[in-house]
Amino acid sequence: MGAGRARRARSFEEVARRTLAAEGVERPEEAARAFVALADGFALARMARPEPQADRRALVEGMSALLVGYLASRGPGEGTP
Repeated sequence: MGAGRARRARSFEEVARRTLAAEGVERPEEAARAFVALADGFALARMARPEPQADRRALVEGMSALLVGYLASRGPGEGTP
């Protein structure tokens, strides 16, 4: 991966980490890697089989489910998803 691509990937992961931490995710670094991996997977799939509307909907639903899962993993008394 080129230096520019690596920098962009780290930036995207950092934005995800900060957003997830603000939402109350306990392990935002781990969760950010999962969110970036999900987005990367959709980007690769789109190259092979572009379906913008279906991809967008599935990506949003997947990220929502991922967020709910991380929020649900909080212990009792740590807020609700």
